Amino acid sequence: MEIDYCVVKDAAEHSKEMEETITREADQRPIIVFVNKKNQVGKLKTLCATLEIPFFSATSDTEMATTLGVIGNLDRGLVAALDSYGRGIDIRFKVDSFVLIGFLPERLEVVKQMSGRSSRTMKKHFSKLVCIDKLLLSGS
Repeated sequence: MEIDYCVVKDAAEHSKEMEETITREADQRPIIVFVNKKNQVGKLKTLCATLEIPFFSATSDTEMATTLGVIGNLDRGLVAALDSYGRGIDIRFKVDSFVLIGFLPERLEVVKQMSGRSSRTMKKHFSKLVCIDKLLLSGS
């Protein structure tokens, strides 16, 4: 499993990299975006409206159940999910998805689990991790 990654210096660069990645991938395949803060979902919803991409939020069990009931028949769209849904739940579109992880998980195993959500047909994995360099933020 290959995972592309991008380490950026601040929140502005992070937003730009996330937006560019979503814009580039949206025409090729569905996208699953994992975030670690609920307030990041609104930004993704706004971007999807601009790009005319079907948007689904998965920030609660109810939202996740609703989303799963719809996306299985779609070959296009974006699911914005909290990091807690990156393990053990089959987030499955009709075709393989691109997984975008918008933060640095504490363990590599979590990254692998989230990235595994991309290839539900067990063919090829498409994933990228974008995070802010914490050493740059702290001034170290």
